[in-house]
Amino acid sequence: EVLWRAGAAFHHQSAFHKQRSNTDNEVKFLEEGVQFTEKALEADESCSHAHKWHAILTGASLAHKGIQDRIAGGYKFKEHIDRAIQLKPDEANLYHLLGRWQFEVNENIREMTV
Repeated sequence: EVLWRAGAAFHHQSAFHKQRSNTDNEVKFLEEGVQFTEKALEADESCSHAHKWHAILTGASLAHKGIQDRIAGGYKFKEHIDRAIQLKPDEANLYHLLGRWQFEVNENIREMTV
């Protein structure tokens, strides 16, 4: 539990740096958070919070990547959200994240066709 919470804390730190337009630190904190959530998943693959925060951190880090990387990473995001929903189907914000993923996929497809 400590590992996914550390990942969530790194996400909050990255948001702090994003507000201050400090992209280098934002990306650094996102990458560190992803590492913590990966360790959390290695320790307990059945932890819905670890899947949720891994997806959130992965998704946030995709904003700094190219379109092809965003699409490929988006499916990794969805895989972890789907697993989190499977483990904890009563957590409403997981469905919100899934809806945001669907919206982003549509936006990326539209961007590629323009």
